[in-house]
Amino acid sequence: MLEKRVENLEKDMREVKSDLTDIKVTLATISAKLDSKVDYKWLTIYVLGIVAVVLRHEIMAFLTSFPTP
Repeated sequence: MLEKRVENLEKDMREVKSDLTDIKVTLATISAKLDSKVDYKWLTIYVLGIVAVVLRHEIMAFLTSFPTP
């Protein structure tokens, strides 16, 4: 009886290992795709932040040029 249970567990573990391999491949693919997208997003945010700091006086002058209601 115990041998049959161990045999079933070994069979299940082979399936688990196979599934884990598939999951690792899928996660690596997703990670590679996200890395390239995240880098561009953060790069854009940093560049816009730097531009805003450099042009802060011009931006404030533009915003204050509108008449107040």
